[in-house]
Amino acid sequence: MGATLSFLTAFVTLSFLITTPEAWVPALGDAQHGFPYLSGGGRLVLKDVMLLAGGLLIMADSARAFFERRPFVTLQTMTASKNATAPAE
Repeated sequence: MGATLSFLTAFVTLSFLITTPEAWVPALGDAQHGFPYLSGGGRLVLKDVMLLAGGLLIMADSARAFFERRPFVTLQTMTASKNATAPAE
């Protein structure tokens, strides 16, 4: 749950790069402005890429661990003569 919240927080913060006009270097008469040149505020928000990647990695690892630990039971189906394996509930 914490990894999901961390991922979503970083995702929302990174959306500021699109919605905030001061995130990019303004046109001041030289050729180096706009995308991909970030202003100070844009560089501050860019650190959230690392937090986004970390949250995604922890979410994936937690999901893998959850599904590996999940017990399975053997069920007898009415239509097939073989046993079917299904998650325990």
